Amino acid sequence: MATTGGSITVLDRCLMTPPPGLVSRMSLRLTVFDMLWLYGPPVQRLVFYEIPGITKTNFLDEIIPKLKDSLTLTLKYYIPFAGNLIIPRNSDSSSPEILYKQGDSVPMILTESNTMDFELLVTNYAKDCSELYPLVPELVRLADDGSSGSIVSSVLAIQVTLFPNMGISIGLTNHQAAGDASTVFRFMKIWASYSKDGEEQTAQALDTSHGGNLAPPFYYRTVIRDPKGLSTILWNQWNSFISTDPGSGISSNTYKVRKSFLISAKNIEKLTKLVSTRLHRPVHLTSFKVVCAYVWVCLLKSRGEEVVDREEIENFVCFGNCRKLLGHLVSENYFGSCLTVCVAKGKNGELVGEGGLPRAVGLIGAAMTEKLHNKEAPLDGAEKWLIDLKNLNLDRAVRVAGAPKINFYQVDFGWGEPKKFEFVSIDKTGAISLCGGRKCKRDVEVGLSLPKARMDAFAAIFQEGLKAI
Repeated sequence: MATTGGSITVLDRCLMTPPPGLVSRMSLRLTVFDMLWLYGPPVQRLVFYEIPGITKTNFLDEIIPKLKDSLTLTLKYYIPFAGNLIIPRNSDSSSPEILYKQGDSVPMILTESNTMDFELLVTNYAKDCSELYPLVPELVRLADDGSSGSIVSSVLAIQVTLFPNMGISIGLTNHQAAGDASTVFRFMKIWASYSKDGEEQTAQALDTSHGGNLAPPFYYRTVIRDPKGLSTILWNQWNSFISTDPGSGISSNTYKVRKSFLISAKNIEKLTKLVSTRLHRPVHLTSFKVVCAYVWVCLLKSRGEEVVDREEIENFVCFGNCRKLLGHLVSENYFGSCLTVCVAKGKNGELVGEGGLPRAVGLIGAAMTEKLHNKEAPLDGAEKWLIDLKNLNLDRAVRVAGAPKINFYQVDFGWGEPKKFEFVSIDKTGAISLCGGRKCKRDVEVGLSLPKARMDAFAAIFQEGLKAI
């Protein structure tokens, strides 16, 4: 029975399981990379698709059955996503794991929009952050398992929402301890391929992908070597200073708006040339570094009349993909999190003053090079990751979610490329989001969630800076 909840009506709740007869049980221990995210807030992504003239009948009788069938086929390869994150309350007894048992499932909710404006939601204009919350699901927090004294939580939840006559949205919420952006993107690509191209063609693509986006996931945890016992160190640290709540995380009661900003490939090229002429030492310039540096500097300048000591240390935190650095056995289709922490630090005065952009690029480049230059470096200092991030002054820190190479505008279920992608969870984490462009894959779309006054200031500085190059 449908139930109405404000801006949406819940049409159905489904439990999606892998095809029968595969495995009765599957367990994945958490590596040091997974453990970093154990108590972090869930990651929420939202993709809008324009389907003119779509009706409730089309939605329920045609689109949803195809999405369900293709999701079931995809879960054949992504069995852990149907499982649960098990977090023991007693760190002396055992360590966290992702556990699938036969009968476990991915919760999927089907909803219909009552009052939401699809055309407004898919624009890049500033909008109230809370407008998107009804479109993304919550992870299912199960009651504590009394026999083991563990907290049990789903690791993936899906919501599909109908906007009558306009289109649909697909919202995904996942626990990052079960998979980083690369893992989730590959899951979405395979799901979309099954929906668009069918079982036979997708199966052939899976057989011949050889590490590409349609390659089946690689599960063997032994390729992540941890001779120093770093995963145990992080597990003990979590228990020492974080309350045992998988849903806890950074949040703010401040009213915020969210807005997307597009940096075109042409402007990225101009920024790159500008930076390269002003740097006094060689730095490998990438779109990621240049865009991040430009947004970082614009954010610092957008503080307006706030009094900031020019000697104040500003922090920029990003996460580098380690899959190609940890040996030949860690392929790009490795399932899980495989991100190292890179922190750039610089004085406020040096970043907001003349020459701030090349300075920012140099700092970000140096931080990434330090962690990503050889197979030993990614885990350097991992025993202090949690402590350093916990002690970070959030008012003086900018973090990044996503990457231009992980482009959700390439996820086509058969209705054409998405109309809009949103990284909803940046509202809680305070991060900026990055995604490749919709019309040109070399463009970069930047998502921000800020108080309105600061968003207005950022927008003006951002646009003026691009016009000046």
